[in-house]
Amino acid sequence: MSWIHRQTWHRHRYRKRARTISDQAMESYLREDVPCGFPMCNMCSPTLPHLPRTASHLVIPDCTILETYIEVFQLPELQGVIYLTSVVKQVVTRGNLRKGNKIRELYQDARRQCVLFDDTHCVWTAGEPTEVSSSSNLQLMRAAEYYFQHLGCNTPVILLSDNSSSQQAQLGSANVRPKSPLAAAPQWAQTDIPADSAQHSAVYDGMGDEELDSLLTGGSTDDFDIEALQQSSGIGDAIKDATSKGVHVLTSAQYFAQFWAHVPVVTDLYESVQQSKQAAAREESPGKESKGYRAHWSTPTIDQGLKSGTVFQGILHMSKHTSQEATVCMGSQGSSLLGQILVQGRALLNRAIDGDTVAVALLPQTEWQATPTDTAQDEDVEESDSGEPGPAIPQNQDPAEGAIETPLPSSPGAESSSGVDKAADALEHQLLLSDAESRSAQRQAGRQQVTSNRRQKLMPVGEVVGIIQRCSQDMVVSITDKDTKALQSRQLTTRSEAVICVPMDRRLPRVRVRSSQLEQLLGKRFVVRCTGWEQTSTYPSAHVVRVLGRMNDLRAETDAVLVSAGVHWQPFSDLALAELPQVVTAQEWSLPEHEITNRRDLRGSEYFTCSIDPPGCTDVDDALSARQLPNGQIEVGVHIADVSYFVKKAGFLDGEAYARGTTVYLQDRRLDMLPSLLSEHLCSLRAGVDRCAVSVLWTLKADLSVESIWFGRSIIRSRYQLTYQQAQDLLDGKSPMTGARDMAVHPRDHAELRSRLQMLDKLTNKLRAARVE
Repeated sequence: MSWIHRQTWHRHRYRKRARTISDQAMESYLREDVPCGFPMCNMCSPTLPHLPRTASHLVIPDCTILETYIEVFQLPELQGVIYLTSVVKQVVTRGNLRKGNKIRELYQDARRQCVLFDDTHCVWTAGEPTEVSSSSNLQLMRAAEYYFQHLGCNTPVILLSDNSSSQQAQLGSANVRPKSPLAAAPQWAQTDIPADSAQHSAVYDGMGDEELDSLLTGGSTDDFDIEALQQSSGIGDAIKDATSKGVHVLTSAQYFAQFWAHVPVVTDLYESVQQSKQAAAREESPGKESKGYRAHWSTPTIDQGLKSGTVFQGILHMSKHTSQEATVCMGSQGSSLLGQILVQGRALLNRAIDGDTVAVALLPQTEWQATPTDTAQDEDVEESDSGEPGPAIPQNQDPAEGAIETPLPSSPGAESSSGVDKAADALEHQLLLSDAESRSAQRQAGRQQVTSNRRQKLMPVGEVVGIIQRCSQDMVVSITDKDTKALQSRQLTTRSEAVICVPMDRRLPRVRVRSSQLEQLLGKRFVVRCTGWEQTSTYPSAHVVRVLGRMNDLRAETDAVLVSAGVHWQPFSDLALAELPQVVTAQEWSLPEHEITNRRDLRGSEYFTCSIDPPGCTDVDDALSARQLPNGQIEVGVHIADVSYFVKKAGFLDGEAYARGTTVYLQDRRLDMLPSLLSEHLCSLRAGVDRCAVSVLWTLKADLSVESIWFGRSIIRSRYQLTYQQAQDLLDGKSPMTGARDMAVHPRDHAELRSRLQMLDKLTNKLRAARVE
C-alpha cells in the first residue's frame, strides 16, 4: 500500500550569530500499513523477526538508555524490545555509528524476538522530526500509546527513560509487576490522523523577560528550535496522559530491579555498566584531577589527526610472551616494517586490549627502537604480577598537540592518498630522516666502521590515544588464588562483590568481575565479556556470561579452548528446531512432487553419482559424477547439498547457522552448524536416497576444453559413499577394501566406477598441470 497522507509544516530556528529566525519547510509521507511485528495481530501483515507470542510486557527504550546499556540489551534473555526508527536515527546522529550497527544486529536477528518499528512514517505515531530530546520523548510516548491500544490493551508497554523530566513526571504511578494486568486504557480515539506534538503540550508562555533575554543572548552559540521551547513544557502532561492510557514510564533501575532481579546474569551486567557510568561521571566532574591512565582523545581530535597524518589507525596485537608490549598493524601493510608501530608499557597501551582498533600517535624519534630480531621476539618475558599501570603521562599536555614534539613531514601527494598510504609515507619519511641523522652523527664521531658493516633500522614507537572500536570477544577466566582464599575464609553473602580474575590467554589483561553469585564461580572456568575500562581503574570491568565447569575438567577445558577460538556450540533453540520438518525419523520424510518437477532430475543410472569422504562420514555435503556422452564428449558434474530448501532466509535456523559459521570437528565430538536431522540425514547426500542439490554440469570436448556449462537446482541419488582409500584402490585396479564403517562396493560396479574415476583423474591432472605452468 502507498502513502495515504502527507504532512507539511514549518519549523522556525533562531540563529544567535546572525540574530535572525530561519523558516524551514518540512514534509513527511505517512502510511497506515506499517506492521507492528506482533505474530498474533490480525490487522498487520506478518513479519520476521517478530515479537514473542506470549510476552509478559513490551519494552520501548529511549536513545540514552540504548547508548548506555547496549551491552545489556545484547543479552539473549532480553526479548520483546521495540526499537523505534526515530530512536535508532538519534543514536546514529549523535555519532554512535558503532552502537547503531549493534542495534541493527539485534532487531535483524530473529532469535532475539525484537522488532524495528517505523514510527516516523506510521500514520498513528508520526510527529514532527526534531533533533532535541524533549520532542523525541513525545514521539516515544505516541508509539507506546499506539502499541498498547493496537494490541487490545492486554500487553503492558514499558517506556524506559532515565531522563530527569520523565522521572519527575511519573507522579507516583504504581509499580508494574511481571505477568500482572495493568489498568485498562480508555477507548482509542477514532481519528484518521493523530494529533501532532503541539496537541500534547501547551505553548510555553511562562518564560519571563530576563530568562528569554538570557536564552537569546547567552554565552552559548548554539542555535535552537523555537518549537522546542513549546514542546519541552508539555512533556510532563504527555507522560501523565500516556500513563493513564496504559503506558508505564520506568527508569532503568526500576525496570531491572522489578523484572530481572531473579536473573543474575542480567542484574550483574546492569550493575557493572551502572558502576562504569558512575565512575565516568566522577572522572568528568569539575575540579576532579584524573589519576592513572591518560584520557583518550575526543573523536573530532582523532579524526583531525587521521586526516593530517599525525595519528594512525590500526589493529592492536599483543605480544604472545608479555602483556607489556604490543604492535599496531595498519591495513594490508601489517607484515612490513612501514605498517607496524610498537607500543610498550601499560601507560602507553592506555587501556587497549588485544584485537582493538586503536588510534596511535608517534613518540619522538629519540624514543624509537631498533627493529626486533627473531631471537628477541622468541624470548619468553615473565609477566609482572603487580598489574599496576605505569606512570601517567603529564596531564598538562594538550591532547591536540599529541605525543609528537614536531608534526610529521608530509610526503608529496599525501593529501590525495588513502589513510594507510599516508601513514606509510609519513613513517617512511621519518625512517629516512632517522637513518640520515644516525649516519651523520656516526661520521662526526669517527665510527665509520660501524655504518660500513651494518645500518641499524629503527622501528616507530607510539602511544594509544583512543579506542576506535573495541574487540567484542569473550574471555575465559578464573578467580585469582588470592581472592579465592579470601572468599573461602569468610562466609559468603548474596550482596554483589568484586573479584579479580585471570584470563587463560596471556595476551589479555586481568579483569574485575562483580557478581552476587561468587560462590558458584570458585574453582571454575567461566566466560566474561568486558563492559568498559575506566581511566582511574587498574583493571577493566567485565560481567559473567556463563560458567564452563571446574578447572582441570576435560570438558570444561575443551569448552574454554572453543570459546577462545570464537566457536559457538550452544544447543539449538526451540524456535530454530521448530522450523525443521516435523518427522520422527528421516525415513518418514520425502521430497514433495511439486519440488521434483521444479528441479532437474539427475537420478538416472547413467549419471552414476558417488561421494568420496573420510571413513565413517555421515554429513556428506558434496558428490561427483562423470559420464561419456553419445557424441564422444564428457559430462562432469559437481553436486552440493541444497540446504536452502530447509533453511529459510532470516529464519531462526538461519540465524543459528550464521552464528556457528561452520561445523567444527573435535577429537571426541562434532559441533554441527545445523541440527543433525539436516546435517546427517535430510541434507546429507547419502547413497540410495533422493536428495536436493545445487549442481554444476560441464560438457567437455575430447581435449577436455569446456564446451558448455549448466548451473541449477537438481535432485540426485548417490550410488556409493566411497572412502579415500576405496577410491584410490579402484584407480589402482584393485578391489576396494571395506572397513567396519565403510560401504561395500558390489563387484559388478568395479569396472564402471573405475572408468568414471579415471575420467575425473584425467581432468584433475590436466588442471593441475595448467595451474603449475
